[in-house]
Amino acid sequence: ATDCTLSDNICDRHAFCVKSLKMCFCQNGYAGDGFTCHDVNECEAKKEPCSSASDRCVNVHGGYICCGGDKDDEACIKDQGAFCAGGCGLHAMCVNETCTCQ
Repeated sequence: ATDCTLSDNICDRHAFCVKSLKMCFCQNGYAGDGFTCHDVNECEAKKEPCSSASDRCVNVHGGYICCGGDKDDEACIKDQGAFCAGGCGLHAMCVNETCTCQ
């Protein structure tokens, strides 16, 4: 019973149901089969996502932020807001670090 059109609840809370395919897909920033999704650590990706050498990457749920070296992670997250931290809503996706309706 993997048909999510019968029940949206079978998808992970960080996934959405594509009704035409009857399948769950993890949101941007998460990986998995749609039934279980885990946060992707963008900071451990092969390509460093933060462009400036003085910036360090801080992984947050569903995304990442780039912090200047003088701030601690918490202050940085609070000041910047995170890039789609916590993922976007059910019918939205993360585009250019902003949640956008599908």
